[in-house]
Amino acid sequence: MQMQWVKKADDFTNVDKEKSERSGRYFQREWFESYEWLVYNREKNKAFCKTCTTYYNDDTHKGVFGNYEAGFGNWKKGLEKFKEHQE
Repeated sequence: MQMQWVKKADDFTNVDKEKSERSGRYFQREWFESYEWLVYNREKNKAFCKTCTTYYNDDTHKGVFGNYEAGFGNWKKGLEKFKEHQE
């Protein structure tokens, strides 16, 4: 069984890119280098904040990623929103 969570650039494969790319945009593996807290979920094709998903497991924590389960998938605004979340 393939791991659902991708935690570093080396684990983000061309298959992941192709799946993410269907909408014309896709998760950029370079984002892992800029944002150490970033993880990607293969099944959901969404990005998550590792810290928020670990420590906030209810609907009270909102932000760029919605609640802790929603994830982020608007790749066009990825860089902008990740910078916002980091601040």
